Amino acid sequence: MKFVLAIACIAASGAPTAPTVVYPLDLHSGDAFPGGDRGFVFLRQGPGEDHPFVAYRPDGSLAYRVRLPGVVTDAAFEADGSAAVALSGTTATLLLLNPDGRTALKVTPTAFQPNRVAFAPDHTLWILGSVQPEGGGILRHFSRDGTLLSSYLNRPSISDSTDRAGRAHLGLSREHVGIYDPARREWTELDFEGHITGHWILPYPEIDQGALPEPPPAPRFQGFGFTRNGQLFARIFGAGITVQRFDKRTLKWQPIGEPGSFLIGVNGESLMLATTTVPLRVTTLLP
Repeated sequence: MKFVLAIACIAASGAPTAPTVVYPLDLHSGDAFPGGDRGFVFLRQGPGEDHPFVAYRPDGSLAYRVRLPGVVTDAAFEADGSAAVALSGTTATLLLLNPDGRTALKVTPTAFQPNRVAFAPDHTLWILGSVQPEGGGILRHFSRDGTLLSSYLNRPSISDSTDRAGRAHLGLSREHVGIYDPARREWTELDFEGHITGHWILPYPEIDQGALPEPPPAPRFQGFGFTRNGQLFARIFGAGITVQRFDKRTLKWQPIGEPGSFLIGVNGESLMLATTTVPLRVTTLLP
């Protein structure tokens, strides 16, 4: 099935701030929804699928289409197009890819399964993963040459939830690392020295039934975004799909953007929001 993915930069007022960019995505049945980071868009394979890892540049052109030795669980991009890719499979692996998709470095951490990955402002890597017993912290900090710099949070491994709590998440602002633990429904922020600076139990947002003929389904988290200026956002399914901002002071959620949008990633201080219409359209929104 072929979709066209269009990206436009939209200000909070709704006015476009950049030309629309079209991505001719060739999505196979069963593919996960596209992911995004720094304006790059990528497709992950689902478990057991034999599809390539596909990445598109911010201008809509194809960066590369490569087959990797495992299932892609997450990817992060640098401005030049180089990428870090977390793989699951027979051997847990972290790959660093050149801007043309060639493998620059393969890292196989001991007793650690990389699940989420993000680049820091200093170009080092932060990895959220699962550990074997006595395997160390679930949050790891790596240099670009694959050297383990630090290990934090010696706690039970974080895994995706099959209920309302959603998937685990890792994001970086200019000053903090943020992680979401579905089992605790908890958002935790640490500074780059590994000190916890705050944590919040995320409430499910209230849904206004309004004129709905019957009670809406219980709200559930379907994805998160942590922007460079430290704001937390979530894609929430309830009475439809909304993207909402979390106020850490009032512990309330505030809807933003158009209803029906999917949050697929962040680009600096902006959100990458997609719709499920054909052609598939992604809006970069500055909240």
